[in-house]
Amino acid sequence: MPPMMRRVDRVPLLLALLAAGVLAAGCASSVPGESEQPSAARSEVDEGPVKLVVELEPSKATLAERMTLTVTASAEPGVKVVPPEFGNALGPLNITRVDQQLPRMEGERNVTEEVLTLEPTEVGRFRLPPIGVTFEQNGEESYLSAKRLTAEIVSNVPADASLSDVNAAAGPVEIPAIWLWVTMAAVVVVLAGAGLGGYLWYSNQQEKREEIVLTPKQIALAELDHLLHSELDQEDVKLFYVELTGIVRRYIERTSSVHAPEQTTEEFLREIASHPTFAAHDRERLQRFLESADLVKFAGYRPGEEAVHSSVDRARNFIDELDHSSRPEEVAAV
Repeated sequence: MPPMMRRVDRVPLLLALLAAGVLAAGCASSVPGESEQPSAARSEVDEGPVKLVVELEPSKATLAERMTLTVTASAEPGVKVVPPEFGNALGPLNITRVDQQLPRMEGERNVTEEVLTLEPTEVGRFRLPPIGVTFEQNGEESYLSAKRLTAEIVSNVPADASLSDVNAAAGPVEIPAIWLWVTMAAVVVVLAGAGLGGYLWYSNQQEKREEIVLTPKQIALAELDHLLHSELDQEDVKLFYVELTGIVRRYIERTSSVHAPEQTTEEFLREIASHPTFAAHDRERLQRFLESADLVKFAGYRPGEEAVHSSVDRARNFIDELDHSSRPEEVAAV
């Protein structure tokens, strides 16, 4: 019998008390009512090569709530979209976090998305500043802007609230004797449960093995194996190559100062051209790999099964043989 089972067998009384406490708490609980779903404000504009969608959720919030602004741009092949740049705030809404999602393909269009977390600072009804993207097509630069969204921030305290509305303190209330016994029993159950949990946690820590730490190389190779067995190449070969190049880019970011996932292929190759981490033959191999992947992602090229497996092998060999991959840098724990 495993050691954990033997430890539990030694405390049957504590487990029985804990189960009784859970049953008592369940009998006393009540089912909450359904809450009203917050509404969202949305603006969508489609100018042919680029479609822009801006969504604020919820559009009405209190000072204690946070709001989410999502900016999504989808572009036709050959069109380069530059995401909008935000400062520290959008009017009375402070920007506390900006998440840039990895580019993805939806049909024949390349989709980029930014998600901003906003924190209200004032009460009132406000119109957000215009939000738009710059895009380049055939050497010409254009700008596309969505309609301004409206946000309403309300106070948590009613406007007509007054200290005079607070009722005076009530007098002492006599508690029936049976509730005293129930309360004491509940306290005993909680203490017993806490003691049991602490005992089991301590025993488990004594026997716990040392955590396995994965290197960037091990993480990337594990991601490649998972992608290869997902059969995504048979469902959506473009998305497969987006994920494949994303694995290589994330590996490079973990082992160097190059923020590869956030750059286009051209920008990335330009940055590593003078980067001391990459040898000349590494740069050439990486350039060939990324440019061949771009043919699938953006030029409509459809590789066969043998070509797909060859691309995975090239990514694996690049990760396995990169000069700086052998340095002992630990970045994640399982």
